[in-house]
Amino acid sequence: MAVWRITTVQYNYHVTIENKYYSCPFEYIRKKMDVRSTRYVVEIVYLSTRITSHTSLNEGMDFYHTKPEYMPPEHQKYLTWNDDRFRKWGRNIGENTFTVVDVFLTNPKVEQQGYKACMALLNLFDKYAYQQKLEVD
Repeated sequence: MAVWRITTVQYNYHVTIENKYYSCPFEYIRKKMDVRSTRYVVEIVYLSTRITSHTSLNEGMDFYHTKPEYMPPEHQKYLTWNDDRFRKWGRNIGENTFTVVDVFLTNPKVEQQGYKACMALLNLFDKYAYQQKLEVD
């Protein structure tokens, strides 16, 4: 048995079905999609054309099913980072940065949310550390 829904692709290039998130190509952000879901598969359809399909996420599984090729290029850089790499970076910057990174990585329900916060911190460091270096020179 299948259930059809109409939903909009969110800014994070996912559609939400029963509190689970399924990716589609980022070019479809803000577009209305028809979504067909069964116990085993979720299909995302735009203008009568199937854009993608995912294996259904069941209880006890992750909240997100993201296909890397659907991510914008600037988001794909997150794929090379993991908990250990963020913590090592934070430790190299200093004790306080490590503490903030550790909080970011241990508190979110979804691992990638912590990565996003860490990447924002890393970007701030890159921006302001570079400016501070220019002021010293």
